[in-house]
Amino acid sequence: MNPQCQTVMRDAISRVLETMFFTTVLYEGADEPQVGEILPYHFESNILIHGDSQEITLFCLSTDRFARMITANFLGVEETGLSVAEIADTMKELANMTAGEFVAKFNGSSWRLAIPGFEETKPAFKRYSGKNMASLRLYDEDGPLALMLCRQVETGK
Repeated sequence: MNPQCQTVMRDAISRVLETMFFTTVLYEGADEPQVGEILPYHFESNILIHGDSQEITLFCLSTDRFARMITANFLGVEETGLSVAEIADTMKELANMTAGEFVAKFNGSSWRLAIPGFEETKPAFKRYSGKNMASLRLYDEDGPLALMLCRQVETGK
């Protein structure tokens, strides 16, 4: 796990959640999930960040409860009755804004953000594949909310 990546990821997600989604969460600086660990998340957004000599992928795996909470806060509506399309748009915005904050912390490179992706997952079937990523677990007093993952790959350009 890259400690710098984890620190930058925590700063970026904190700023985005507090300023754009009016949400404060607790963090657990956890070890990377175990290979094959069943992850209790319903949604995944991700974004690829292209740099001069590396590529970074940010993943946000979210519980249904967290996704509905941030979507309602972002849209200014009640949590009940939200569509998966509204949740998808919000989760992609979360990925995009977090990536923007993330790369702002790395000076000296030009970064290009790809279009964020979204996937609705089945928690019983979503298993961690073990790709050596920095990880950060978000939770509140009621339990887990989300898992942020960061994978850096040197491109050798």
